[in-house]
Amino acid sequence: MDFTENEFFRKLAKSWAKFFSIPLENFLDPEISIIEEPDLKKTNAFNFWTFDKKRIIQVAPSFYKKILKMNDNNPLEQSISMEDFISKMESEGFQKDDLIYIYHLKPGELKRKPLFDEYTFRFLKLKDQFILKRLQFACSKFEVKNSWVKITHPEVLGCFHGKKLVAVSSMVNFGDAKDIGVLTHPKFRRKGLGRLLISELCKKALRKNELLLYRCHDGNLGSISVARSLGFTKFFEEVTFSARTEK
Repeated sequence: MDFTENEFFRKLAKSWAKFFSIPLENFLDPEISIIEEPDLKKTNAFNFWTFDKKRIIQVAPSFYKKILKMNDNNPLEQSISMEDFISKMESEGFQKDDLIYIYHLKPGELKRKPLFDEYTFRFLKLKDQFILKRLQFACSKFEVKNSWVKITHPEVLGCFHGKKLVAVSSMVNFGDAKDIGVLTHPKFRRKGLGRLLISELCKKALRKNELLLYRCHDGNLGSISVARSLGFTKFFEEVTFSARTEK
């Protein structure tokens, strides 16, 4: 994948370079970038990102010097795979916490979904927080955490069966992109409601030429299926590490 070949990939690269606060040429350079990230101070963790040939390590201040020293003593290869990096970090006393897949929607790739007559749809407001909470209570904590849906997001589209909120999707700024989240009631899954909601939000954003982003946990097979069925393409992976605690 060459980010500089067309306007979309150029826009994508500029967006991520801005996210990491590095020059565009550094992002396009396949050399590994190690970045001290103050926002990770409270988490005491670090993230390893793979972008085609690019590798970026976002490090909490407490680990920054250690990671630099590790790389000086045994430099990481530019082409190191996610699996090899995980193995290396585990041997250095770190544990893998999460693996996130990052999808983007290429222009013209959206597979639109039709609305269903038996359901109604409307955008939620802050006063709808209670009905969103009821939907969240019906789902697992893992599902709620990884849905990335909040009532405070600028756009929150709900799907109702009668008066019951059965699915919701939201869109919020993630750097220069629009990050999409979705959550569906367990009893209303496998009906295409999540796909439908995301499709509606995407159509609106694409009319404004927005860059669309969809993140999901590697273990969330349903969410991965939703992304692929709508035409999203996986571009990046992010794995989070923390220091292993001795038992």
